[in-house]
Amino acid sequence: DQVVARMYTNPKRIFNLPDQPNTFVEVDMDQEWVIPSAMQFSKCGWTPFVGMSVKGMVRRVVLRGQVAYVHGKVLAPPGYGKNVKSMELSTPEATHIIAPAAVSQTA
Repeated sequence: DQVVARMYTNPKRIFNLPDQPNTFVEVDMDQEWVIPSAMQFSKCGWTPFVGMSVKGMVRRVVLRGQVAYVHGKVLAPPGYGKNVKSMELSTPEATHIIAPAAVSQTA
């Protein structure tokens, strides 16, 4: 699955990141939307991709077993994140990105 490789496996390998138990992102690979002039959770306030039609949207984020984001709302309190580089590394690989099984991935 190319999405898992590009968004989880490769960054984990490149940056030597540890496993993060009970942490995952659910992505709706069929959702189409247009990038707005300012993204809701960006500090930048602008994007060069304004007006582009894209496919795929984050629906839910679970951090350490707690829902942190769902359908456009951040539920985690400020400071809930952790510096994962300070966590101990473990060897087993796990898939943390969930995409609908019926969706085919093409590049």
